[in-house]
Amino acid sequence: MSIEQLRGPRPGPAVELYFTSAANNLVAAARTLEEIRLEGADPRAVRVRLSAFERVSHQLTEQLVRLLVAEQFAVPDRTELYRAGSRIDYAVDHLESVGRMIEIHCLTVFPDELLHLIRLAADAAWSTAQGIARVRSPEAMPPYWLDLHRISDEADQTLRKLYARHFGTDCPVGTAALRDVSTEIAEVAHLLDTSSRTMRGVVERWTRIE
Repeated sequence: MSIEQLRGPRPGPAVELYFTSAANNLVAAARTLEEIRLEGADPRAVRVRLSAFERVSHQLTEQLVRLLVAEQFAVPDRTELYRAGSRIDYAVDHLESVGRMIEIHCLTVFPDELLHLIRLAADAAWSTAQGIARVRSPEAMPPYWLDLHRISDEADQTLRKLYARHFGTDCPVGTAALRDVSTEIAEVAHLLDTSSRTMRGVVERWTRIE
């Protein structure tokens, strides 16, 4: 049996369109959260838009499931494509959760480290969109997982610095909310890093030489 039979067919246009759409929706959500940094930003308006991106993300993930069932993928590829896509979906969930917490707790002032985490989440979303756009041509796909790994590491370092400087064991309510927000944002980078490494496994199977 050939390697091609073992690994199954590569994605068709519909699966490529899914990943492009999911990644673009992710980028739009991350850029919307970045607006919270602007003077006079309306937390409620930001959260409402993030909720809309979250709904789109869930709809796209349901579409991915239907596509993976309909196309004749090898089981490992089907499983890992779903994992890669679902983690993009989870990342949008976390972005919406951040917007909700900012609105609920009326947060308007953010430590520099938290603002940097928001920037890193946007960078991770952009790298995901740039890297995953060539899912049908894995030989041409850039090693975007390297960039995502770097961003995830930087998010961890920033989070540790933020905890050391601002969050003690007895946090007042507002500070505790900032702590929770920062943790959620860092998780976006971690999810996209994991998604990219999962996709790397699929790519390596597709490009393996007999």
